[in-house]
Amino acid sequence: MVGIAANGLLLVYSQLGHPSIPLFIWNPLTRQCINLFSPKQSISYIFKLSFGFGVSRISGEYKVVCINRDGSAHHAYTLGTGTWRCLEAGAASGFAFNLDGRVVCNGNLHWTVYDSTRPLLICGFDVETECFSIFSAPTAAVDERLTVELSVLSDCLCVSYAPENEIVIWSMKEYRDEESWTMEYRL
Repeated sequence: MVGIAANGLLLVYSQLGHPSIPLFIWNPLTRQCINLFSPKQSISYIFKLSFGFGVSRISGEYKVVCINRDGSAHHAYTLGTGTWRCLEAGAASGFAFNLDGRVVCNGNLHWTVYDSTRPLLICGFDVETECFSIFSAPTAAVDERLTVELSVLSDCLCVSYAPENEIVIWSMKEYRDEESWTMEYRL
């Protein structure tokens, strides 16, 4: 099981990303739980699903994002509406999503994505506007042999990887400014 926290609520789902396995939004303080099933349009036994969970800083709405790993379908569920909506892929069109990621930074959900011409990019999803954006990871992290992890450090989006016997962490000092990637640590 995987859990993603958003302002006190948890989205809990199976790491298998199988569309027939339910997901849950749980409030640990009140012990209330909402069961959700993946959008019917995403149900395919060929594709695994990736989920994101965030809260809008402006409207305060909680949203779950469901993405087919191959990038063929994008859906959003706003807590309290009871329905999934199909999202326009926009900038994310044509990219395959890694199942990892789901990091929340600067009001956006993030995944690593790739296509046949570029091995590693980062996709941001703005929870308020429901728009996708794509930007580059640090050049040093773009190596198909590396396993790259997204995280947040001091309110900055970070990329980390472990080549051979070290750990390297890059921080994006200015959000979505690809020139602001700075190596923070090499351990």
